[in-house]
Amino acid sequence: MEHLAHLAHLVHLAHLAHLAHLVHLAHLDHLAHLAHLVHLAHLDHLAHLVHLAACWWPPRGPEPHL
Repeated sequence: MEHLAHLAHLVHLAHLAHLAHLVHLAHLDHLAHLAHLVHLAHLDHLAHLVHLAACWWPPRGPEPHL
């Protein structure tokens, strides 16, 4: 009986370890997904800024003399 209890304990620990591993992987995947979205958002924002800068600079017309 003691042997079965020990086996049950090991199986329980193995299941917990497996679940923890899966949860960890899921979190990493979620973080990777978030990082990807943030990266895309930053790239999109940068592209927008570059587009605005290209539209406004260099200034049209003669250079202002200070």
